[in-house]
Amino acid sequence: MSLSKIVNRHTPAPSLKRSRDFADYIMYVIVACMGIIMSLMALLMTIALLIYMGFEIFDILLSSVLAPKTRNILHDVALMLVILKAIKILIFFVSTHRVGIKYLVEISIIAPAIEIIFAPDRHTWWLIVIFAFFSITNLIIYLVFYERIKELDQDIANQEAKCIPGV
Repeated sequence: MSLSKIVNRHTPAPSLKRSRDFADYIMYVIVACMGIIMSLMALLMTIALLIYMGFEIFDILLSSVLAPKTRNILHDVALMLVILKAIKILIFFVSTHRVGIKYLVEISIIAPAIEIIFAPDRHTWWLIVIFAFFSITNLIIYLVFYERIKELDQDIANQEAKCIPGV
């Protein structure tokens, strides 16, 4: 695929009927390249999360056979669910270049809560307090602005249903 096709796919053409003005063209190319770079970064993050998840699952299976009492299975399962949600967000971003605020806020509430509930012994007390403060603050913001967030994300949810069916 040529660079011009990639640029045209990721970025709308400059206004003023494809003006040949040099500054418009440079800005057009910069924005298109930034879109491509962001897509590649999201794709690399998705691949890295999948690799991490594979190693984590292997570690869970290995430790459940060798020393089942030393592993916190509930924490591992909850962590895998958060990672799956993050992968879903990244895949959606790669396909549409949009991210739903609702999903990010949900992850920012759930991930610290998982650490507090299932693995408090792995962290110091002050880090648990920071996790709790962060999670509760995001929960309050989510509850106060829920209708607005839902309204903003409705278009993104419709687009997601088209891009990622059955997920």
